[in-house]
Amino acid sequence: MDSNQERELVDLLRLYARLKRLVLMSEQVDPESRSNIAVFKEQRDALDHVMRALSQALGVIDEQKPAGYFSLHLDKATGHLLRAAYDALDGLAVSCKLRISELMQGICNEAIHDAFPDYYNHVVEIDRIDQRIAEHRNAKDVGDDHTTKNLDDYLNEVSRLCEMAKECQAHLPAMLDWQKRDWRQKLREKLFWPLLICLIGAVVAWILK
Repeated sequence: MDSNQERELVDLLRLYARLKRLVLMSEQVDPESRSNIAVFKEQRDALDHVMRALSQALGVIDEQKPAGYFSLHLDKATGHLLRAAYDALDGLAVSCKLRISELMQGICNEAIHDAFPDYYNHVVEIDRIDQRIAEHRNAKDVGDDHTTKNLDDYLNEVSRLCEMAKECQAHLPAMLDWQKRDWRQKLREKLFWPLLICLIGAVVAWILK
């Protein structure tokens, strides 16, 4: 294996390390993402190309291969790992949005307004992120240079979704506490006036008796 081949292999290993971090992030947000078949399939296909390249470079196979065989298969492996990274980000984005929806379910507007007013800005930002995510998905197969620029931008968008999910989680106790206090206040008001009317009626009846 020559120095150029070693450099290509190191670049691939670095990409794999990034993919591994994305998969771990996805599993932390949603443990069920471990069953993401699309990611596993791309990883398996990438491994197959890596094994072919290494078998030729290390002389494991005697069959003569054309020039550029090693680079060709590492390039294909890179493509599979990039697609796996996109699939992992797709799953992570969906998990974060579902998490936000679940956390905010049942929270009234008044509680949000008083305990977590920034949430309304998050709603607008989530809509914008959804649009940009769609653009990243459409761009992921454009070109053959396997640039990671679009992947980096996509990761930034999904990371922001994860941050917003954590913010919703952090504000949830305050919103629930607000709703509990509001419920108690309304209950007191609901019981106060009937009791007061009954008391006044009893007093008037006693005076007139």
